[in-house]
Amino acid sequence: MSIEIQSDIRVVVSIDFGTTFSGYAYAHKENPKNITVQSEWESTGASFKTPTVIKDYLKKLGDHIKESLERHWRNVDFYKHVLIVLTVPAEFDDKAIETFRECAINAGLLKDKYNTNNLKFTTEPEAAAICCLNPTTREEHHLTTGDSFMIVDCGGGTVDLTTRELLEDERLSEITERSGDYCGSSFIDQAFLEIKEEFGEIVPNISVPPQPITSVVKGGVLYGLKEKTVKDRILKRTYGTEIVRRWKQPDPLSERLPNGLTVAFERLAQRGARLPRDNKFTKKFKPLSLLQQKINFDLYATEGSDAKFCEDPGVSKLHNWEIELPENENLEDTTILFTLSFGVGIEATAENQKTGKKYQCEIKYE
Repeated sequence: MSIEIQSDIRVVVSIDFGTTFSGYAYAHKENPKNITVQSEWESTGASFKTPTVIKDYLKKLGDHIKESLERHWRNVDFYKHVLIVLTVPAEFDDKAIETFRECAINAGLLKDKYNTNNLKFTTEPEAAAICCLNPTTREEHHLTTGDSFMIVDCGGGTVDLTTRELLEDERLSEITERSGDYCGSSFIDQAFLEIKEEFGEIVPNISVPPQPITSVVKGGVLYGLKEKTVKDRILKRTYGTEIVRRWKQPDPLSERLPNGLTVAFERLAQRGARLPRDNKFTKKFKPLSLLQQKINFDLYATEGSDAKFCEDPGVSKLHNWEIELPENENLEDTTILFTLSFGVGIEATAENQKTGKKYQCEIKYE
């Protein structure tokens, strides 16, 4: 089916989905410096965040967000004017992020599954890094263009790290592959203060930002307001698809088909590559007949970098995208552009090169 892409964002909402606590913040594009952080939760007595409950969590949090925005801006259409930014742990893989996306859709944070342009992802350490770009932090630690710094986000359930370089125009470049693990603890904050005191002379620029518990959620808002702050990211996996080609030495005999062909792994993007935030991979398809209603595209992923075949150890099918072509539309001499964006999570779009119409790309789970 064809879909209409709208871009009339007025408000950015960031949701910090934590394994122990969660919260949200928002700001209007007309007043981007005024970031409102939800600071009180009546049912728990907690400040800034509320304990995460898996069942119906996003639905209830979404209702709370909608009520807050309605009180501030009555003329804001939630499904048309609001951009949702979800922050996720650095260790979340593509399937976890895709599951998170499905949950957001089912929770009513988006109008429907065909309109996901108002949903963005960033990692928790990346959001914290963006938050730390404020003038006070830069002045305190004499951060200038070309300097590098590390963010250590110690949460209740996870610890995430990222190393960034400060570029011109307050943009950030990722230096090394971000990492994280489920080793967080509510006691880490106190331990970090002890480390700061012990190693302060060796590493003088160790800093704890004001209200660190809000750094991630505020950074998520800032990312949504100005995505180009992130210049590039380093891929944590190698991605590819399958192609049919002639079998040749030194291909294994086990990969040779009776007709002399083989199905090989064609690399699209390699682990460790530094890709621009808006990097896109495009593949062209032509419908085989006027009656064809669907086009399929398989995406494979591996943590290695030397895969030759889709059946190699460590290679797994990540997604099977199904592109729905509309009925009663003349697709003669038409090329469909299928585009993948590799970032925090993977986004797919399909466009009729002749008419400019967008088509829904839906993941088919096996």
